[in-house]
Amino acid sequence: MQTEKNPIKVGRIPIAVERALNLRLASQVGIFMSEEKVSELAASRPSSYLKAMEEISLIAHHPDFAGFIRDESRFLFLRTYCNKGKFVFVGVSVIHEGVPKLWMFDSMKTYSLAELESLHQKANFVRP
Repeated sequence: MQTEKNPIKVGRIPIAVERALNLRLASQVGIFMSEEKVSELAASRPSSYLKAMEEISLIAHHPDFAGFIRDESRFLFLRTYCNKGKFVFVGVSVIHEGVPKLWMFDSMKTYSLAELESLHQKANFVRP
């Protein structure tokens, strides 16, 4: 018997982000995480992967900044944190892929200002 791999829904693209970026998404706006990504997250953070999944959902639902890279069909949601007296930007990348196409979690990482300046050229970040 073959088991079908179903992605886990971890959030949705907020309407405020669509409006701020002047987008009209006609497809499903849920954000999903593949079983492979869940396994990778669990392997890299065995004691805190559930908290990381909650943080992914929080960043996507309440970003401080959001950008859309049209060429890659990718959203980047950013949230600002203060860590040990320094501001850091944590981003969640979501890409439109698969058959049928779904918005799939791609990565979560901390971005440097230089990386964000480079990405801003492609994504034009806005505050939702």
